[in-house]
Amino acid sequence: MSRRDFLKLSALSGFVPWGALWPSGGTFSKPLPPEDKVAVEPLKIVRVAIKQDEVRAAPSLDARIMTLRKRDEMVKVFDEFIADGPAHNPRWYRVIGGFMHTAHLAPVDTVLNPVIQDIRPEGQVFRVTVPYTQSWYFSKLEGWIPMYRLYYHSNHWIKRLDAGPTGDPMY
Repeated sequence: MSRRDFLKLSALSGFVPWGALWPSGGTFSKPLPPEDKVAVEPLKIVRVAIKQDEVRAAPSLDARIMTLRKRDEMVKVFDEFIADGPAHNPRWYRVIGGFMHTAHLAPVDTVLNPVIQDIRPEGQVFRVTVPYTQSWYFSKLEGWIPMYRLYYHSNHWIKRLDAGPTGDPMY
């Protein structure tokens, strides 16, 4: 290729989407070989506990906001570390897309338990073992009405087992 052809191609590349230059329409046609694939498991899963929280470009409150995560979104954490600030809580998480400060993130897990059929007549305490669940109230006039969200590791007084709004067992 001559220098002149190279310059023409370079000038055109500013106007042509990169995908048009690849034969497969912008994606590589060959997947990575198995020896180059790395399985990365998250250290933990956290739930966003406020209306929205920022994913930042660096572990600093002054860093650019890359994206926002909404309340009750589950976020995979790949690293946990101490950064320069803020002084009262310098803990940060490395997440997909950047870094999140730990202040408004709640660690969660998902432990599915068998349905307990025999509940004491006076009631008993149960613990939520999933990130969150919806409580419901049945009204003879309005049917099933959503009430409160119940969050991971919170305890609640259970009185009986009924069929919920979908017909599944509900305490």
